[in-house]
Amino acid sequence: MSGNPEDELIRIFPMLRCSHFKVTSSYDPIYNCVAYVMDDTENWWEPDIMGICYWPHGLPRGDYSPKAYSVLFETFGYKTDSSDQLEKGHNKIVIFEKNGIFKHVALQLESGLWTSKIGEYEDITHTLEGLVGDFYGQVKVVLKKTVY
Repeated sequence: MSGNPEDELIRIFPMLRCSHFKVTSSYDPIYNCVAYVMDDTENWWEPDIMGICYWPHGLPRGDYSPKAYSVLFETFGYKTDSSDQLEKGHNKIVIFEKNGIFKHVALQLESGLWTSKIGEYEDITHTLEGLVGDFYGQVKVVLKKTVY
């Protein structure tokens, strides 16, 4: 992003202004939010029909629905959950959708805040409310994975 990254993010996500948010990395077009929550900073994860982006073998391509992304995360041990509240012993992720299309995924931190990769731009910490709005839409799915 040109200029001050915080100002640019607030322009796109006005609710960040009223939330705890911090830029935690530099611009990096190599990986996206899905790769970020999967701890992969070497690939852009997307079910593109041409097969240009990374997408796990055996999962259908061309489907950008929240359900398709839920299936992706379930493949890696996540299960649907009803609450985005912090739960010890679990990693939680949330899927944002707008008009039935996957827009974003965020990972919960031990503090209860969330962390995300904003497209090809920076990683940030934030509240869920900070990203709700016209750009990413609403939280549609909550998933969790037992880590101990």
